Amino acid sequence: MKILQMIMMIGLLSLLSGCTPSPEPSANEEAKAEATIHHNRTEAKQAQEEYIRLQEARNK
Repeated sequence: MKILQMIMMIGLLSLLSGCTPSPEPSANEEAKAEATIHHNRTEAKQAQEEYIRLQEARNK
């Protein structure tokens, strides 16, 4: 009888834990991520432009 209760308890716990919603990022974390993405894109664009300028200077 104890084994059946254990199996039922484990089944119930696994069912309940599988039905919980996934955590959502907070608005603050999302804003930080957006700012970081924007900063990285800006840096990448600047580096790309500098690379193009250096290539043009080298080819002259």
